[in-house]
Amino acid sequence: RISLATDANLNVSTKSGETEDLSSLYASLMPNFLVTLTAPSGTSIPEGTTLPNGNKFSEIENIKYKLPASATYTLNAKYTSMNGADFAWDSPEFDGTNSNVTVTANKENEAKVTCKLTNSIIDIQTSSLTSSNVTISSLYVTTEPSDAIVSKRFMLAGTGVADGKDLSSNKVYVKTGVTPYLVLSGSLAQEGGPAVTFTTKPTSILTSGASATEAQKKYVVNYALSNTNGQLSIKITIDGNVTTVPVNL
Repeated sequence: RISLATDANLNVSTKSGETEDLSSLYASLMPNFLVTLTAPSGTSIPEGTTLPNGNKFSEIENIKYKLPASATYTLNAKYTSMNGADFAWDSPEFDGTNSNVTVTANKENEAKVTCKLTNSIIDIQTSSLTSSNVTISSLYVTTEPSDAIVSKRFMLAGTGVADGKDLSSNKVYVKTGVTPYLVLSGSLAQEGGPAVTFTTKPTSILTSGASATEAQKKYVVNYALSNTNGQLSIKITIDGNVTTVPVNL
């Protein structure tokens, strides 16, 4: 019998060490986890027994399998939702493997596996995107350090967000190993004159010395928009690390 249990310690951590519990999310997705049980090479499976091979957990959770004893099996369970994309809305991915599932003769054996989050999250604090006389027209994340490459943009807010996602209630998931850059565009209203548009240079969300996003990490991003005497300065705080972003006016 195969069992997928919710790990009490299943969480995602920020770079500053804070954690967020993912156990309820894991439990809600569990029926759709794909399960594979692999027998050792040369093992003769009894006739009429078919091992799960990419079956949904909801399809096999109540099934008991007759298996040869004194053999060690490998159990894998995973949930994928990004379809290979670098960025995706509300798309957690989990994976776990137990390579030491031992079957004992004349006994009901339970095969367990612990799954972990395999991608990471960008959490934009939307309240930080407001400032006097500043209007945000777009915010996007990209894998390219040049904001000129339109095809690589994943829109988060503002003009171009066709599906109308709300950053305050939707999470952006990032494929592990990707280096994301944030770009903010908008306009600054000036007293007695026309508004001036601006676009920040692509800014990496990674802390100094990091090369790519890590699994089970949450990158919390806060903007500080400061408008003084018609001059705009923007600071990005990512889990306590502050970066001053050049603004083109």
